[in-house]
Amino acid sequence: MGLRPKKLTPFQFLSLPADIASMSRIFSLGITCCMAMMASNPSHAQLSHEWTVGVGGTAFVGDVGMGFSPSSTMNWQFGYRLQFAEHYAIKARYGEGQIEANDAQSSIGLRQQRGLAVINPYQTGSLSLEVSFLPLNVPARDFQHSPYLSIGKGVMSHDPMAEYLGSMHRLQPLGTEGQGTSLSGEPIYSLRVWTNPFTLGWRFQFDGWLVLFTEATWTTVSSDYLDDVSGSYVDALALGQLRGETAAYFSDPGGNHSSQIGYPRGNANNQDMFFEGHVGIGVVLEPFLERCHTFLHR
Repeated sequence: MGLRPKKLTPFQFLSLPADIASMSRIFSLGITCCMAMMASNPSHAQLSHEWTVGVGGTAFVGDVGMGFSPSSTMNWQFGYRLQFAEHYAIKARYGEGQIEANDAQSSIGLRQQRGLAVINPYQTGSLSLEVSFLPLNVPARDFQHSPYLSIGKGVMSHDPMAEYLGSMHRLQPLGTEGQGTSLSGEPIYSLRVWTNPFTLGWRFQFDGWLVLFTEATWTTVSSDYLDDVSGSYVDALALGQLRGETAAYFSDPGGNHSSQIGYPRGNANNQDMFFEGHVGIGVVLEPFLERCHTFLHR
């Protein structure tokens, strides 16, 4: 059987090494500093703490597939939201999903000829500033709602895979464009990338504590390899001698071999991106805990 990706738990995700660990520390420092500044300012003494969970779908835009390739699986997310003013809140989120793209579904002849089908399970974490278009009272005792947008920075762990001879194989270690070999000057790409999520949504808060929301998030990333495709074709036969039969196959699934050497396999000038749509529910902690206390002590 081919290798399957090792899925990271949320706690493992937040303890990733090097630059990713640095980003996690930035998240924690950012939340701590914001809370400290608000605590020192009496006008911002009222805070709203909220836990959220959401589910939805994913669509991918990259070098493989139809150009806007929806996933057949659901994604999910959970998060923490800290509202500190009528129009402003900070959100920290963790989510998981899967990107899917298949050249057979594309109307572009070169993609059909390439014949690659990729899935990519991913985990994301982000910290965002949310701006509400309508004022949201803190604390809220009655129904209120507002459209909102948020802009943030995050990290993503991903692992492109594809099927060969009935088994799923991880593509990054194979260096399908010659990465890490004498066939290419490029190193093996990283499975940890920066993300830039931009979200538009609408939230509805009922009776002070229950929140329903719907949102759409467009995320650009600092990589063009979410689908394992970016640069040019290399000699698949030579790659097979260096990395094995599986690497040779995924380098050129269409089987054109020598006729493709040096020609673009993807568009290295464009980074990959993906879209997520969510519906979800949130619980505002302060009024929720008050209601629990009242119920238990009545």
